[in-house]
Formats: sequence, structure tokens, C-alpha cells
Amino acid sequence: MAALTIQTTPAGQKQVCNITVMGIKGTLAVTVMKSGAVGAVTAADAPELAKLVNAALAAG
Repeated sequence: MAALTIQTTPAGQKQVCNITVMGIKGTLAVTVMKSGAVGAVTAADAPELAKLVNAALAAG
């Protein structure tokens, strides 16, 4: 599962962008998050994070 979020101030200014990738194998759950400026973090970062999640789950 992956989610891309953008935080917006009450004034409407976009501040921070986060992408989170999660995985579960049996009773082990792994979550990886990348945070940065809007535009610096995109959905295109998800495959890189998925590799980290898969490696952690494989290591168990």
C-alpha cells in the first residue's frame, strides 16, 4: 500500500509532501516514509521505497 500526501497551511500554501509505503508479511509490518518539499517528493519515489519494504520483510 502506498499513499502520497501534501500538507497545506490554512492560508492555502503547500508546505510538505510525504509518500508512505507499507507492507505486511505474517505478523511483521514495515512502513517507510519519505518527506520533502512539494515537487521534490512524488509518486515516482514509490518503487524505491517498495524495494526497502520488501528487503526488510525478506530479512524478517
